[in-house]
Amino acid sequence: MVGKKIKELRLSRKMTQEELGKIIGVTTSMIGMYETGARNPSYTVLKKIAEYFNVTTDYLLGHEEIKDVEIGANIKKYRKQAGLTQQELADKANISRSYLADVENGRYNPSLETLNSIAKVLNIKVSDILNGDTDKEIQFKTPQEAMRFILGQPSIMGFGGFDINKMSDEEIIDFANELLRQLELISYKYKK
Repeated sequence: MVGKKIKELRLSRKMTQEELGKIIGVTTSMIGMYETGARNPSYTVLKKIAEYFNVTTDYLLGHEEIKDVEIGANIKKYRKQAGLTQQELADKANISRSYLADVENGRYNPSLETLNSIAKVLNIKVSDILNGDTDKEIQFKTPQEAMRFILGQPSIMGFGGFDINKMSDEEIIDFANELLRQLELISYKYKK
């Protein structure tokens, strides 16, 4: 699992094993062993990799996944709607065409950075890729509605590192109340 994630992130940046090895301070062959699963990186190396790619160590270890989402199929749908080939989208998003093909076919889940790049090229939001529906724009009338929506989104909660299933009822209530306070503060900025 770790090796697959490392390879996925490295390929998303069009990097060689040698380039990644130099950045994190290990040999090219060690990167190869990590990616094939022959060796597991130490926590220190894992942390360096996570910091470089701007992901969590939990993500690298496979504890954070976007579930129940057809990311690849959605990217393909929006790419075709935009009239782009895989090569055109890959070039504009600064990723390899083969990596994009793997994402579209569900072999890899892209990093948030890659999702942002793809969404920018396609002139859509990352949430459109995650939800697969640009026809429906969600509008909230109250901070409470927004909070309920956010708490119900596994991909958003997972990105923040929160797992509601592992939180106690008291922690969920505290989290929701804190989130509500933050939304209320932000809402004052937009009140006219």
